[in-house]
Amino acid sequence: MKTQSAALATFVALSTVLFVGGAEGRRSPQSASASIAQQANEALGLSRSEVGDLHLLETLGERIIVEVDLLGAPLYLDLAPHSVRAEGFEVREQLEDGSWNVVEPAPVSTYRGTVLGEPESVVAASLLEDGLHARIRLAAGREFWIEPLAPHVPGAGAAQHVVYETDAVVDPGKTCDADVLGFTSLGNGPGLPAVPGQRVGGGGGNPELVGTTAKLGCDADYEYFQDWGAGTQSRIESVVNAVNLQYESDVDITHMITTILIRTSSDDPYSKKPADQLLFEFRAEWNTNQVGIQRDLAQLFTGRNLAGGTIGIAWVGVVCNLDLAYSLVESDYNNNFSCATDLSAHEMGHSWGAGHCSCSNFTMNAFITCANDFNPTGTIPTIIAYRDSQSCFGPVDPPGDPVSIHVDSIVLGTQNAGQGNKFGTASVTIVTDTGTPEAGATVMGTFSGDYNDTVVGRTDASGTATFITSTTQKGHIVFMFCVDNVTESALPYLPAENVETCDNF
Repeated sequence: MKTQSAALATFVALSTVLFVGGAEGRRSPQSASASIAQQANEALGLSRSEVGDLHLLETLGERIIVEVDLLGAPLYLDLAPHSVRAEGFEVREQLEDGSWNVVEPAPVSTYRGTVLGEPESVVAASLLEDGLHARIRLAAGREFWIEPLAPHVPGAGAAQHVVYETDAVVDPGKTCDADVLGFTSLGNGPGLPAVPGQRVGGGGGNPELVGTTAKLGCDADYEYFQDWGAGTQSRIESVVNAVNLQYESDVDITHMITTILIRTSSDDPYSKKPADQLLFEFRAEWNTNQVGIQRDLAQLFTGRNLAGGTIGIAWVGVVCNLDLAYSLVESDYNNNFSCATDLSAHEMGHSWGAGHCSCSNFTMNAFITCANDFNPTGTIPTIIAYRDSQSCFGPVDPPGDPVSIHVDSIVLGTQNAGQGNKFGTASVTIVTDTGTPEAGATVMGTFSGDYNDTVVGRTDASGTATFITSTTQKGHIVFMFCVDNVTESALPYLPAENVETCDNF
């Protein structure tokens, strides 16, 4: 493994995201000043949060491991690139003269992964120019969010990030007007024709297969482009990545973006501030000028302040009906990433047939509460029933059967033992050749250097075995850990496929 400072330098060079490396730069949430913490809460609409620095511990090819302090203890996020782009993905920019320019997409900045040592955890994250935006779902439904502080609090450091739990978000009191304006479950709104009987879209689907992939078209108006500039594409992908985490776990749906339109000129086709009128403009533009974009549904990301406290709107039950499969979101209405994802998930939920519920702790509540969770007794069965009634989308292909296992990562550290003494620690993650964590594998390894121990342990549900030395050391500690062997009853261990076999601390 690279040293922390070397890995950090590589990361900054590759991604342009700035973090503070080395122990000298570290700062726990408790060390953040009360004023910074209070400003974070006010800027992001939170009742409580923790502020601290994020640290990149190592890069493993395209994989990264990030340390974050959560509830007074360090957590390690093991992240790998995870694209939300469909085959043939395009980014188009509309210029001042109204013409379109197909631009080279930015590098993939969306990630998925786990919390090391946390069985059943899942993380959806994005590395944008301003820092890490992440959704962390732990066992038993606890969910945390991370986002950079500098865009919201003047004087905040580039490495400072705010961490908060879903229930810490203060109800912003904003609403969706899908049913208030009479947009019914058949997709008929004021002044609109009846929904045609024939539904069109992509290839045939089979609900018995694993998962459903829906093609999503995205549009960013000029005001949204003003907010995000060159980062517009990556911001939209970050929202969709986090939204997909909810859809995949609750209703087996994945949204893959086919095209992102970015309006870089103020002379775009959108001029209305009432949400329903802007939705009509969006529909007219795409049904007239964007008919060639492959999609099963589309969403407009607007940066304008919509009228009347409404921040989103959609027709209901319209996925696969290209005449009406539209929604729009005032995505950054309160600066909070978890609210942006909940709003997009809410309006897409309408497209998937879900109406509003009187359920303030869930996504489809009429007033957006940033819950990021579907009601299991109302919304989930409704969306699944609608999904299974359609045939315009295809399944997510299940991975092939695994044939071998290997070491995916080794993370080394120390654990305080009191009076300046420290144990050495090693976390080893084992995966199959298809990338699936391998639970129940027996890992044998050796500590050397300042520690000398031979250890044996079994991987948990996340594929990770964690070891701690039997002795302690003081001062500047240097040690190595090597994996000597891995055994598993069904699959052979292939050391040649290891991402790393030994690691240095």
